[in-house]
Amino acid sequence: MRSSRRHILLVESHRDIRTAFVTLFEGIYGFAVRVAEGTAGALGFTSRQSIDVAVVDLDGGTELNARLAMIRAWRGDGLTFPVIATSPQDYDGLVVETL
Repeated sequence: MRSSRRHILLVESHRDIRTAFVTLFEGIYGFAVRVAEGTAGALGFTSRQSIDVAVVDLDGGTELNARLAMIRAWRGDGLTFPVIATSPQDYDGLVVETL
């Protein structure tokens, strides 16, 4: 039976941002936050746990294409949870590609 607690998957490479996000959403709002530093860990979570929403950082680093492919794979696998994509990049094409 599924817990009534909401589960957030956070895919974020930066330790300080991960810490702030977990502090806010677990400590203050009571969400269960699952943290993955990269795509391999994130795919592992979605294959074995129910996720209510994913927050994915598209930081433009070496994992950018892998993270975009991961989002496509989730949809291809029929996973329909909302994905919130964040990025420090000022590149309009990234927004279009992510959608």
